Amino acid sequence: MFIPRNQTSYYMKKLYTSIICIGFGIGALAQPTLVPTNNISEIVQEHFMGNGIFVSNITFNGLPSTEYHSHIGAFTDELATMGIGSGIMLSTGPGSETLVNGQQSTSDLYSPQDADIISLVNDANFVGEAAVLEFDFIATGDSVAFQYVFGSSEYNEFVGTQYNDQFGFFLSGPGINGTFNNGAINLAVLPGTNTPVGINSVNDGVNSQYYIYAEPLGGYIPQNIDGHTVVLHACIGQLQVGQVYHIKLIIADMTDSALDSSVFLSGSSFEQFCNEPEGEPGGIQAQTCLLSTIEARVDYTLDCGTISMTNESNVSVEVSDCYFDMGDGTLTPACQGVNLHTYDSPGVYDIKLIYFSNGFQSIFDIDNVLISEFPAAQPNVEFNGIELSITNYDGTSQVQWYLNDVAINGANSDVFEPTQSGNYSVSVNNGCPIFSEASSIVSVGSELVLSQMNIFPNPSEGIATITLQQNTTMINVYDAVGKLVQSFNTLGATRLEITLETGMYFIQAVDKNATITSTMKHLVK
Repeated sequence: MFIPRNQTSYYMKKLYTSIICIGFGIGALAQPTLVPTNNISEIVQEHFMGNGIFVSNITFNGLPSTEYHSHIGAFTDELATMGIGSGIMLSTGPGSETLVNGQQSTSDLYSPQDADIISLVNDANFVGEAAVLEFDFIATGDSVAFQYVFGSSEYNEFVGTQYNDQFGFFLSGPGINGTFNNGAINLAVLPGTNTPVGINSVNDGVNSQYYIYAEPLGGYIPQNIDGHTVVLHACIGQLQVGQVYHIKLIIADMTDSALDSSVFLSGSSFEQFCNEPEGEPGGIQAQTCLLSTIEARVDYTLDCGTISMTNESNVSVEVSDCYFDMGDGTLTPACQGVNLHTYDSPGVYDIKLIYFSNGFQSIFDIDNVLISEFPAAQPNVEFNGIELSITNYDGTSQVQWYLNDVAINGANSDVFEPTQSGNYSVSVNNGCPIFSEASSIVSVGSELVLSQMNIFPNPSEGIATITLQQNTTMINVYDAVGKLVQSFNTLGATRLEITLETGMYFIQAVDKNATITSTMKHLVK
């Protein structure tokens, strides 16, 4: 029986011109979980790419990134069981079986006889089952690197056999002159060597410093991983800045498809940077060079649920468009000027800056913004001939009535009895003040009446309330070209609710003499 060894942790101290990559390992029991998604592009962008990577043409197993695939998925692992706390997993078996159920997959989902992956093994094995992720990216620095862990159910029983499950990261593009298809080079190699990482090249007896034997732990999660590598780095330098490169990440069952293998790609670890001359201090995170010219710089201020954002980024790639993803499903233009967005409710919103360049997309994480100070609903004022009242008052916000925009001393309840003609309005304040539309009241004989109707809210999102003059008997709604679209008999009501589709409307109030007493414009967003 094999006995697990104490593992030594490694980490990247420095990246020299020769691109030396080293890894580290952590062992602990944990419960990794899959992150549900049906969009491979979303998985790659949010769970693998670092900030500012311009990526395009994402495919999995030759199919578009919008197709559902069970052999790829995002995962999280709070205790970093295999040294990686989150990222994406490529597996020759369905992800739910690899991470959760401990079952084995024998179905041939995708079995390309990939010449690159076959060339990495010593015997002429065939591919039984494979998972293949591919995409293009623009080189915004002269180097690229990411972290990964390889694990398999083939350990340790099938070490040294033809069941030598294999994986590879094949990079091709300008200046790359490798021995694989399209001149690609394999980045999945042991540090400082050209030795491909796989079952037979990394195990308890060969290159054991990069190996962790998992089976004796019992109940080790993921269930299908009996052994795995420490965290390794895939990296390469001497890329040509501004050029497009292609990468193919493939893992395959060799000779059969009986036992599954997986590669775990560390979250947000796919980074580009500029290499340093040997001897200078720094590391991937400290690199500046070209990466600093695509760093997103966004200034923003918050004011009661509304955020004002100014994009001050200096992006070296020529972009065709850019947006803020506000975290609530809204995209706001971000290429120029000051951009305002008002949230519909309090919460924490993950704001991203998205750039587009000739079919490539790049996403920057800006901030998780807490929207806590949030105004009450905009007050709607009604007049019954005697007193003004707020129809949507929350009962707790501070109230202040105004006459001709001047605060009325002591008028702080949700009702107010006017004594003279003028324009009356009200504010409610829960820390974020918000004002009503003004209601014009005039004296007719010994009575005070509304001089015109009010519409709330205006603009609206389809539903609006009309506060009616006392003498209004009919409301007519016309579209932007003058066509009558709705007509209502008020039947003596003091207010009326209407529902309209997106567009511009003109709303008319008509009295019993068929005289138009008010006309207001109303916008539906």
